Amino acid sequence: MPLRILWSSNAPWVPSGYGQQTKLTVNRLRQAGHSVGLLAWCGLEGARINIDGIPVYPKGAHAYGVDVLGADSQDFKADIAITLIDAWVYDPKMFQGVRWVPYFPVDSEPMAPNVRDAVAQAYDRIVYSKFACAECDKAGLSYHYVPHMIDTNVFTISEQHRQAWRQSIGVGPTDFVAGMVAANNGYPSRKAFPQVLEAFARFLTHHPTAKLYLHTLPFAPGPGGSTDIPAHANHLSREYGVDVGKALVWSHPYQMRLGIPPDYLRDVYNGLDVLLSPSMGEGFGIPIMEAQSCGCPVIVGDWTSMSELFIDGVKIPKDQSERFWVSGYNTYYHLVHVDAVEEALESVASRTFDREQIRQGALPYDCDTVIRDYWLPVLSEIETRIHQGHGELRLVKF
Repeated sequence: MPLRILWSSNAPWVPSGYGQQTKLTVNRLRQAGHSVGLLAWCGLEGARINIDGIPVYPKGAHAYGVDVLGADSQDFKADIAITLIDAWVYDPKMFQGVRWVPYFPVDSEPMAPNVRDAVAQAYDRIVYSKFACAECDKAGLSYHYVPHMIDTNVFTISEQHRQAWRQSIGVGPTDFVAGMVAANNGYPSRKAFPQVLEAFARFLTHHPTAKLYLHTLPFAPGPGGSTDIPAHANHLSREYGVDVGKALVWSHPYQMRLGIPPDYLRDVYNGLDVLLSPSMGEGFGIPIMEAQSCGCPVIVGDWTSMSELFIDGVKIPKDQSERFWVSGYNTYYHLVHVDAVEEALESVASRTFDREQIRQGALPYDCDTVIRDYWLPVLSEIETRIHQGHGELRLVKF
């Protein structure tokens, strides 16, 4: 029997990783027979709307919809409420009576205590990395595994698009182009912008025609802070005697605000010689898999979810990073060494990659495959549990 699911996350039109996963997932679950409503705590205010038969509920006073999740679940008559966001933002006491099923990341080692304590009160749990599975095992938490997905019909290999994009940014066919596709928000930078920038500055002293494409904003105003990339580039230029700022290629900031279409990102990934993503921690890492679906090698760290997503390029060993204590989160990230990123860039620049073979490794993460092999079996298990009368919370005490 199909489920009635309230899906709470970014709206499908929001240009973010969560918005993308909502867009790829919700309609496919409906096509499989489930009824789905959306709580769009990012992307809609003021009134409920209906899009192609899907009711979309607006955000409430709480940034992540905690205050309205219970009421919207009741209005939709939801069997379960799936929340796609960090689980620590939720206080389950605020929506008693809801079968809460967090679909949540684990991006630290060990799992942060506030994540563990929140999801321990959930009806059921879904994680999207095998690293998260292992951390749930350590915490004594039951779970299901459903990886994030990409549309491999969009993210394809195209030599034509590779050459056209490279010409559009003014680089020749043999010039080396690295890139980052990551949000520049929060400080210290979870995406390791300062470490990547310094490593690239060093690389530039030996490869003067190299470029670094940055699919992000130069800095993000706000209380969370960000990396001031232009200021850091200016400092590195003085320190290393190269013009780092001139070697940076930026995505268009206004188009970033409106949402850059997937076709453009396909062209970027085809045009890059490597994607840099040695983050301090990743819950999944969608650009890593999108890039590899386009045959682009990657530079990642051998920690959190990045280990399992790696197909080809360079996977930086954990001993080439430092444990980084995150106050408030009360756990560790891993801060990559600048030397390790520089060495990885040199390694990639000296090699030739089989881009078609890289793409083959990404195909298991295709959206239709993930729906068929993961989402539908997991939802079937949850539906069986509900209809067998197992409505109690799965509580774990610490």
